[in-house]
Amino acid sequence: MLNKLEYEALAADLAAVNALLADRTEDEDPIGWMQYSFRKKELEQKLSKMQQNQLHHAQLGLFFGGGPVLGSRGIHADFAGQALNMMQTLIKSRCAEVEMGPLKQRGKLPQTERSQLIVTQILRGSIGFVLEEAGENSEIIDTPLKEVVDEISQLLIATAEGDSMKFEQASESLDQRILNSLRGFFALLDEQEATLRIVCGEKDSSFNREAIQSAYLRLQALEIHEFSKELCGVLYVRPGKRDFELHYCDAGQMEKLDGKLLPQAIAQIAGQAELEGTQLDPENIVGRRWRVLLNVKEYKERKRERTSYALQSLLGLADELAH
Repeated sequence: MLNKLEYEALAADLAAVNALLADRTEDEDPIGWMQYSFRKKELEQKLSKMQQNQLHHAQLGLFFGGGPVLGSRGIHADFAGQALNMMQTLIKSRCAEVEMGPLKQRGKLPQTERSQLIVTQILRGSIGFVLEEAGENSEIIDTPLKEVVDEISQLLIATAEGDSMKFEQASESLDQRILNSLRGFFALLDEQEATLRIVCGEKDSSFNREAIQSAYLRLQALEIHEFSKELCGVLYVRPGKRDFELHYCDAGQMEKLDGKLLPQAIAQIAGQAELEGTQLDPENIVGRRWRVLLNVKEYKERKRERTSYALQSLLGLADELAH
């Protein structure tokens, strides 16, 4: 079961046991008192263990209701198959982009070893599927797949909530390919008149028919234009945050832009990738003038426009390129 739901179920059981203990004394009901006291201790130990053992691998719960769900009996097979396949494609696309940088809009997705999720449980009620990363939760830090699944869940929630600020922040991870997959997922929910509940980590969000339809219309109105651009400026980076700042001159005015670091740039800055056959010195990068290759995304949503930047790679020191 999902950690959050399992914890809530244990907490509910503990509350019920405490209520039963409050209704009796050890003298009045010694056997019942002993049994409920033992059960209370057992539940408290399980809750304490869950609090200590943090989850570091990917886990996502998707619960569906509405048109494709037949009470507590089941769910239409074609809908369930399409929804799970679209979710896996979303996660696979984002994993590939994180590992390899910007993707082509079409064609076969590159294989990524850590992008495959498995269905571990089917929960009844509003029918739900628990998707998890294969393997045991033995890591001491979050796995790359967990980071991607958390990011995709935040994107789904931000899209359906209708909060413009949250959606803009979450949509920084969007490219045209991921946008198309996201549109397809919400289009399926809208066409089938489905509702959706998402459980990921501590987040538990539910969306009715109106929220699903609004999310689909928002995605239909969103356009993304993506291209590469070379620029020269003084570079500052925060490898731990995977972001950068570039200070450059435009028409005689000093300007600044910032954004995320892409895999190739991260490798260069860490001294793990060469530049024209020369190994870069990580201590000789920050604060110098570089010519860089940027990945630029222009977003248009109805009358709103915005631009995001990502540092794709270092091309060379500006002064050296000038000679």
